[in-house]
Amino acid sequence: MKAKKVNHLFFDETPEEEVNLIALYSSVEIFRVVYHLNRVLEMRLERTEEDIDFISADSISNYPLYHFYDKNMDTDYYVVANKARIKPTASEKAESLFKEHSSYTTYLIPERKNVDYFFKIERRFQINDLLKKIKEIRQISAVHQEDISRIKSYKNLIFD
Repeated sequence: MKAKKVNHLFFDETPEEEVNLIALYSSVEIFRVVYHLNRVLEMRLERTEEDIDFISADSISNYPLYHFYDKNMDTDYYVVANKARIKPTASEKAESLFKEHSSYTTYLIPERKNVDYFFKIERRFQINDLLKKIKEIRQISAVHQEDISRIKSYKNLIFD
C-alpha cells in the first residue's frame, strides 16, 4: 500500500532565501522548549490544531507543530519536532500474534537526525541576537542556523 499524508504540505509564497531555519538540541519535551522560547523571545508560540502527520501502510508518525504570527513584523514563526516515536497500526498488529510490536523513531528531516527541534522564521534578517538569546536557555543544549539549501527534505518544513 502506498504511503499517504494526512495533513497537506503546500509550497508557500515564502521563497527559501526569505527563511531562517534554526536547529535546536534539547532533551526536554517540545512544550518546555516552546515555553522557554516564548519567555526569552517574548513571543506567543502556540500548538496548532493539527500536527504534521505522516501515515504509511504500517505506521503513523506525528510531529508536534507550534506557530506564532507577529503582526508588527509580518512574520510567521514555527517550532516543530524533528523526531517522532512510531506506533504500529492496527493492521500491522493483527498480522501476527507473536510478532513483537516495538516502537521506533522517524525523522521529519532524515538528514538531520541529531536535531531535536527546528525553529523556522519566515522572514530573512540577522539572527545573531536571536541566537544569543536562545543560547541563554539552559534547557537547550545547542543551537545553530541551518543552511536551507543543503537540506534535501526541506519540503517537509513547509507548513500552511
